[in-house]
Amino acid sequence: GAFYLLGEAEFIVASREATFFDPHTTYGMVSAYEAIAMAQRMPFGEVARMSLMGTAERVSAARAYATGLVSEVTEPGGAVAAALRAAAVIAGYPTDAVQGTVRAVWSAKEAARTQ
Repeated sequence: GAFYLLGEAEFIVASREATFFDPHTTYGMVSAYEAIAMAQRMPFGEVARMSLMGTAERVSAARAYATGLVSEVTEPGGAVAAALRAAAVIAGYPTDAVQGTVRAVWSAKEAARTQ
């Protein structure tokens, strides 16, 4: 589902109207990968609550920003433009530097997860 994709993103931009939730337990599924990925972005208690509460509770964009899930909150309708601005900045940098930085960041994330 879409919650899985959040764990695959380097950073997340969201409208202030966005909400976040993990529906897995609601529908009888284990939230495994998603919880592991979110535990590297958010405090344990926030991840546990989000994973266990399922569809019964939505996390606001402001709360997602405060807990580290989201890196930028925009006005309604502004998330795509903000993401495209960030993408344009990144695309303007030397390719080798961007690729090396992405590899380093993901390697650090993976190393932290396997410890």
